[in-house]
Amino acid sequence: RKILSLFLGKLKFNFREILPIFSKIAPMFIISPLVLTAFWPYVWKDPLSRILEYALFTKKLTQVRYAYYFGKVFTHAPWHYPFVWSLITIPLIVLIMFFIGLFKIHQKPYARTNMFILFNALLVLTIVALPIVPKYDAERNFLPAFPFICIISGLGVKQIFDFARKFKAERLAFISYLVLFSFTLYHSIIKYHPYESSYFNAIVGGLKGAERKGFEIEYWGNAFIGSLPFLNNHAESTFWVYHHPARYRFYDIRGLLKKEIKFGDKDNADYLVLLIRQGSFDQEMWRFYECEEPVFSVRVLNTNLLNIYKLR
Repeated sequence: RKILSLFLGKLKFNFREILPIFSKIAPMFIISPLVLTAFWPYVWKDPLSRILEYALFTKKLTQVRYAYYFGKVFTHAPWHYPFVWSLITIPLIVLIMFFIGLFKIHQKPYARTNMFILFNALLVLTIVALPIVPKYDAERNFLPAFPFICIISGLGVKQIFDFARKFKAERLAFISYLVLFSFTLYHSIIKYHPYESSYFNAIVGGLKGAERKGFEIEYWGNAFIGSLPFLNNHAESTFWVYHHPARYRFYDIRGLLKKEIKFGDKDNADYLVLLIRQGSFDQEMWRFYECEEPVFSVRVLNTNLLNIYKLR
């Protein structure tokens, strides 16, 4: 109590200093709703009710969300979830330059630009790390941090080139970086296409290493597109889609699925379509995943993202 009273006694508010801070924060509460409304056609027809609908929907997301993390299914993932996922999904060439960029920022920590970039890079990750914030579906829930992480990585690249300039090796540094960056594009985009969201870097051993170490390798349903040929070749069959069955409607309305294809439940289906999203598995799905042999799989780098099992 004495320490607190001493602190409060010495704390003096200078409204002339505080007012400029509020003047910079206040536009966030005005501009953000305007941007949301202007760039989201869904709310144009009835802005108030549909924004309220959106707010109520986001409230539901604060409920229990399952995440498969280090081989365990969590109802509330640990605080380090966003930091670990960033560490294992950002390409190494970007990640290494990010830490070099942090060193450059450390040299001038109080520069306003450096503080702004670092604050925005860490703010979203820190918010997601809070115990009250649900953590699930990997890096998609903290994507706003990545542009600023890339800016810091760019500062790291500049630091490397500045260092190379001292030894008159700028051309060598440029060619080396271009080769490494091109290799990264090939390894993280071209080899994974069209399932780029399943990319993992070398820290965790790539996609196969991530699967072995117990990370969720598919969560958004991108692998469904790879199953369309099988479904169309078995159009007379009924399919039970365990997770995200509505995703097939996306392909249906675009004419990519035959009209004869039927979807049902486990009581009347010929095949089970199982997206490898372990956080959503119940005991029965774990049995299929670990014990049964699929008749078809969507695979990337010798790793299954989706399995189809014959039921009868």
